[in-house]
Amino acid sequence: MFKDTSRYNNRPLKLHTKPNGEQVSYVARRFLPKPESLQTAGYQLVGQSDRLDHVAHRAYGDPEQFWRVVDATLEFDPPRLTDTPGARLRIPMVTPE
Repeated sequence: MFKDTSRYNNRPLKLHTKPNGEQVSYVARRFLPKPESLQTAGYQLVGQSDRLDHVAHRAYGDPEQFWRVVDATLEFDPPRLTDTPGARLRIPMVTPE
């Protein structure tokens, strides 16, 4: 259902029954890891006009892995991570889920 590199890969599907009896499947909630539990692979400096997908592409070769960079922070507004050129972002290791 999801690519191997998706943050939702291996998440179980759940079933919700609406009051009218209709059943709807959904992906179970993903709990965020504690940033300190993630091993650090390195750091990336935020460039001018950078976005998280750019950072992820440089770090992992895949812009869709931006969520890994966000998981390594406590930021609730991910685009803020690239607001400041020259900011240093921690890049976590890719570990099997």
